[in-house]
Amino acid sequence: MALIRYVLAGLLAAGAARAAPPMLSEVEGHNRVALMFSPASDDPRFTQETSQLATLTAHPAFQSVVVVGVADGTVIGLSDNPSALRARFGVPANDFRFVLLGKNGQVSLSQGSVVTRDRIAQVIQAMPPP
Repeated sequence: MALIRYVLAGLLAAGAARAAPPMLSEVEGHNRVALMFSPASDDPRFTQETSQLATLTAHPAFQSVVVVGVADGTVIGLSDNPSALRARFGVPANDFRFVLLGKNGQVSLSQGSVVTRDRIAQVIQAMPPP
């Protein structure tokens, strides 16, 4: 679990040079956002999705993707309330879900299982330009 928190923290810190994380409303319209909803940060699906996103965002074409984790009643990467994010995207507290938002703020992919980095890249590349 400590390794996953470290990897996720590294993903989130890579693009964040501010004291407090932004709100989702601040990044919508500017960045693609990958949200991982999980009942707990030690859930194997959360661990696997974090790994997929770490590999994806290491590629220069995908470094502007904002990575967000919602687990254990907290949000990592944004300042939003976890319950509000779960309500907005219809994700109960005990469910796992991956949600990818386009730069227009619309849901481009929503899946209740781990999404591979190749599938995420494919969806991003198919998105219309902003």
